[in-house]
Amino acid sequence: MQPWLTILVPGLVGLLLLLVPGLAVGRVLRLRGLLWWGTAPLLSGGIIGTTAVAAPALGLAWGVGTVALGTAAGVVLALIVRLLTLGVPRRTEGTPEQRRRAGLAAVGGLLVAAAVQAGRIVAALDGPGVISQTFDANYHLNAVQLILDRADASSLHMTLSTPDKVTSFYPALWHGLVALIEQVTGVGVPEATTTLTLLVAAVAWPLSVLAMARVMFGPHALLLGSAAALATAFTQFPELLSFYGVLYPNLLAYAVLPAFLALVLRALVRRPSRAWIADVALLVVGAVALTLAQTNALFAAAFILLPAVAVALWQRSRTWLARTSVPAGQARAWVGLVWALTASLAVLAYVASGRIQTVQGLRTSPVYWPVDDSVLGATWKAIILSAGSELAKPQWVLALLVAVGVVAAVRMPRHYWLVAAHAVVIALYVVSTSVEGPLRSQLTGYWYGDDIRLAALLPVTGVPLAALGVAQLVRWLSAVPGWVARRRSADVAVRHGRPSAGRRDLPAAAVLVVVAALAVGQGFLPAGQQSFDELARGYHVDPTSTGSIGLLSANEMELLSELDEIVPEGVVVAGNPWDGSAMSWAVGDRQALFPHISIIWTEETGTIAVRLNEANTDPRVCEAVEDLNVGYVLDMGRPMWGGDPNGGHLAYPGLEGLVDAGVAEPVASVGPARLLEITACD
Repeated sequence: MQPWLTILVPGLVGLLLLLVPGLAVGRVLRLRGLLWWGTAPLLSGGIIGTTAVAAPALGLAWGVGTVALGTAAGVVLALIVRLLTLGVPRRTEGTPEQRRRAGLAAVGGLLVAAAVQAGRIVAALDGPGVISQTFDANYHLNAVQLILDRADASSLHMTLSTPDKVTSFYPALWHGLVALIEQVTGVGVPEATTTLTLLVAAVAWPLSVLAMARVMFGPHALLLGSAAALATAFTQFPELLSFYGVLYPNLLAYAVLPAFLALVLRALVRRPSRAWIADVALLVVGAVALTLAQTNALFAAAFILLPAVAVALWQRSRTWLARTSVPAGQARAWVGLVWALTASLAVLAYVASGRIQTVQGLRTSPVYWPVDDSVLGATWKAIILSAGSELAKPQWVLALLVAVGVVAAVRMPRHYWLVAAHAVVIALYVVSTSVEGPLRSQLTGYWYGDDIRLAALLPVTGVPLAALGVAQLVRWLSAVPGWVARRRSADVAVRHGRPSAGRRDLPAAAVLVVVAALAVGQGFLPAGQQSFDELARGYHVDPTSTGSIGLLSANEMELLSELDEIVPEGVVVAGNPWDGSAMSWAVGDRQALFPHISIIWTEETGTIAVRLNEANTDPRVCEAVEDLNVGYVLDMGRPMWGGDPNGGHLAYPGLEGLVDAGVAEPVASVGPARLLEITACD
């Protein structure tokens, strides 16, 4: 446990970054209670991400001071919006006692979720400085180092994989936050990355779930407490995205997605006319956060919210038709016109987004991932919550709660949309894993057709359904003769999902204890244990191994940690990124010539990759070496996966046989991992 104490201060800094900007702006815009706290990470993301994009244009270097200025600007803009909404009454739901009990239940569930998720991550990782042994780890850690070196965290300037470009978009909110933690505390990039992983998975996600649950269920203690406690019980999220990929940006984006859904659902409810100004402001900030965290979360929100918009429009139409004095035929014509306009706007938005080159490419490019399941098989996996991994085991208890929640929701008109939204998420997963053809790209290209990213969306709709399932089970049990809570608990899952006034609900508190035990105990069931094992394996470095099975071995980590003592500052290190040498930047603080596996070569970097071992006979090689200030080469032995499946490690043939060719000499080694100094270009 001792190594984890080193990230207590970074953890506090990260927590402040995730909460303070959003709390400040949310308070000015009159958010209160659980919705205020629950949307804080989302709003903070929008403020920090916008600040990162604006800072270079204003000549500001990336840092906490710049974020403070951005937060101040956000507060000023929020004050302007506040002035425009003066006189709009603030709605309050439930009695003070109901709100108090709901708050206590929510905090209890939140503490359970945070403790469970943080405990699982801490237990699975060998320490805060470990590195994910995965394909994308190079990119995400080196992107942080790129931000630190340039003092620029703009998502428009993420040129790590395209070094010949000045402008290149990649959602960089995650990387900017990690860079801030590193700047303030001085911990290494790996430690700062682990810190943010913990905070996003254990704090931001359950807070975001609470925001959505509060809007959906009102001040209902049992439903809010259950939703919070169950937030980290599903293996599909956040744990899956903590080790698969590794998909840090998607982890952040999905963690705040429920908060964005909460803001939209809140805006869909009939409110005072001028309240829409604040609603729009909040939604813009939230949409920016999703876009700059991982843009596919914004498309996920669109798919999930389609049923909510349709149900809201249907309910509004019925209410208006029932109350209007307009002749029936004319009234139906007006309703039809509204529906037609809404559908036209949706089609227009779809077509307009397709004008964006990147979006169009995602919709039309063939999906790389192979189809590996049948429609029925994939549907069944999504229902029993074994989607997300070939090794994933069913989560029978959670699947039962979700199923019971569906039964409860179809009896509550205000929750019809949730059942449809869950079906949409399941359908997207099924298409990604079992449907061939252009439809697959059209519907799931935003996620590259990756079924893992889509499986990770299941808890977004599954958690509130599971909470409804808990409440429905309590209602059924309350009908059993002799049940202590019969009089009070019979109203737990009332048709409109709202609490009724009454005395203290002791049985509900007991149920919350059971739900908390379920969340804790889920980790000891086969599905939870398998997920834990995959998380641990994704970060583990065998100290006795002589070569890397994943990205790095213990020997290679040790050599990387010594780079700053051997390689002069400012000198660039070459190496095949498939063998972990790209980590010379994030771990060794020396810039990697090839910082990511999927980097696009320039003419000069391509010369080094293909012909460095010809430096004694080809003068163009040394010209490239000198222009790029390359002085050393890392030779880390066996590459991950045996190298590029499309070309093997020989995709970098110029880095082979350098010593035999008289181009470089060894200057340091740890086991088979070697650091070579280029001598042919002196």
